[in-house]
Amino acid sequence: FSYAVLIGLIETLTRRCTKIHESVESHQSVVLSLLATLGLLTKFAEICPKGPNDPTKFLSLAQQTELFGSIAFLHSTIVPIGECIPPRTVSLAAATFNLIVTLANADLGTFQV
Repeated sequence: FSYAVLIGLIETLTRRCTKIHESVESHQSVVLSLLATLGLLTKFAEICPKGPNDPTKFLSLAQQTELFGSIAFLHSTIVPIGECIPPRTVSLAAATFNLIVTLANADLGTFQV
């Protein structure tokens, strides 16, 4: 796990999320790639050492990148759509919410800052 943080895998996954600035509903391959990215980040958050004394610095990276860019990503994919949110976008929102909840469970302090 710490190896993934040290080699920059987490930063690479974060960049994938932060590059999205509009709805990706019509691009199935992008949606699937983002779902896989969010799923992997969520799995890392699940196995991350709990609490503020994280030797891997995973939680501090989450804090520095605004939860791996997930908040900005969620805003940029959903807000432009309006009231009727398409199914693929709902899947992305659910995966993002799952990541956020998992991070909050790992360390509430990191999540709140």
